[in-house]
Amino acid sequence: MTGFIVLDTNIYRQLGIKFFEHIDYVNLSNFCYASGYEMSISDIVAIEFKYYFSKEILNERIDRLKQIVRSLNTIPYFKDIKLPNLETKKRNALSEFESKLNSPHFKIKSKKTDAIKLTEFLVENKSSKDYTRDYLIWNSLVAVAQERYNYGDKVCLISNDNIFKENQFLRKGIEKKILDRIEIYNSISDFLFINGFKIDFIDKQYLEEKINYQQIIKDLFERPVDILSYVSTEFWHYTGKVKLLRKEIEFKRVDKFYTYIDPEDKQYKFLAHVICKPLLTFGLPANYKPDLSKLKDWEIEHGVLSTNTFDVSGHPIYEQEVLFLVGGVIDIENKSILKQEVYDFFLDYYQDVYA
Repeated sequence: MTGFIVLDTNIYRQLGIKFFEHIDYVNLSNFCYASGYEMSISDIVAIEFKYYFSKEILNERIDRLKQIVRSLNTIPYFKDIKLPNLETKKRNALSEFESKLNSPHFKIKSKKTDAIKLTEFLVENKSSKDYTRDYLIWNSLVAVAQERYNYGDKVCLISNDNIFKENQFLRKGIEKKILDRIEIYNSISDFLFINGFKIDFIDKQYLEEKINYQQIIKDLFERPVDILSYVSTEFWHYTGKVKLLRKEIEFKRVDKFYTYIDPEDKQYKFLAHVICKPLLTFGLPANYKPDLSKLKDWEIEHGVLSTNTFDVSGHPIYEQEVLFLVGGVIDIENKSILKQEVYDFFLDYYQDVYA
């Protein structure tokens, strides 16, 4: 049995605008190629993701650049800065992004919706905006499951929006045999763990024992000045020397993982989501005084997410969980990890997108 894999907007935002290069997305695409599944996208999700790229990525940065240039141009004796044609560059970026979004995907188009059923659903859920898009996405998945039923295909939606799993009204009036063909997964990792290539001796306990945590921690501690900006807006523009007065790891665990065969080198590999909670205390020069006048509007706005944690002596502290994407090559014969690599790590609020 094969089928279609559909990612929700929240998963694309988690992967980032270069989603096609993210290790999880690459491995999911390779799974599709090897198993006969098709990477698919709902037209509603495509519209949402393009809107996000246009408004929240491009427009925000373009507006910020214009503000900076206007501010500079008000300085006496400063030579005027002329901006390039940003609208043309924006159109070109949107066109290229849309091409990347469309190229690897089979498009799942929204179907005609029964207005009465949609109204009943919205009344039942006391919502109109977010739930409308969820209903329309679900409706399109049901239509594909019905159309492809005789082919034995499944429709797999990957979304961390709980409505698709928990809302029973969505399933009202749909045949059980059709519902059985629709599967919901919280993450790409969950999908690949369940459906991907299995190595019998690899489990969470094995990885927690064999992963080289010192390498992971070394990556985190390599540039402590970068972590300071997550503690407080006072340190956004700090470039001086930082001492780590304390660097400990309170706990570390493997949250999710999957194994696979890399189609390029045919090696057996794993990808693990490793969560560590560091306990870091930073030492800064006693005479340091933050210059908050340097803060840009977006930095001040982002400051509400700062931890703003200090010890009794006023030293900045970072003690939040950090998510690491850790991969490696597995020696099947000797049941060992041959090589390990930290692909990326996320310091701030990763729970919002990796739940």
